[in-house]
Amino acid sequence: DSLTTPVRICLDARVLNSYIKPISVRGRAEGSLWFYLIGWRTCSFYQACDLSQAFLRVHLASQDQPYVSSVVCNRRIRYKRVAFGVSSSPFGLHSVMSWHKINWQKDVERNGGELAQAHPLLSEPADGLPPSLPLPQSPVEAAPSDIVCGPPSAA
Repeated sequence: DSLTTPVRICLDARVLNSYIKPISVRGRAEGSLWFYLIGWRTCSFYQACDLSQAFLRVHLASQDQPYVSSVVCNRRIRYKRVAFGVSSSPFGLHSVMSWHKINWQKDVERNGGELAQAHPLLSEPADGLPPSLPLPQSPVEAAPSDIVCGPPSAA
């Protein structure tokens, strides 16, 4: 019966959600539900943010902007800040980058310390999909003037 929060979220740690069960870590290891529910008690620093304003505060460095972008009407839109609700979030980005870092380290170990080969997510266009659009050379902040519907104009 809260005036500010009409719905309360309850976590039931006894049963894993069927959608996350195949990728979940069991027990008390890093990445397990126990780790995230209890592990915060040992942290020296805490961070709190208002999700209604988070997209205004999470800045993307220029070298990271190409990896958090959208294709709208055949144009690639790059963001100067993380755009929540567009299919990206700091946790999602961290998870993907951690996965690639771990696999890169495994490749280096398998190659005896030599540089590992890059593994792009999509090396060749899949059947029925167009090839990736080239990234622009300068960062662009998403604005209505940057989005043009229709085929790309000939330059």
